[in-house]
Amino acid sequence: MQDLNAGAEYNVTKNFNLWFNVNNMFSSKYERWHGYPSYGLNVLGGVTVKF
Repeated sequence: MQDLNAGAEYNVTKNFNLWFNVNNMFSSKYERWHGYPSYGLNVLGGVTVKF
């Protein structure tokens, strides 16, 4: 079982950030817990705004 993850965050300004995560980059099939299979490739991103 091989599971590779990567993430990045970019500070655009003092109050505005962009972030990005990639999980299971090899799209390995495995069960994290018995009966609960993992998803394939996962990509998640977002924006953080600070007031």
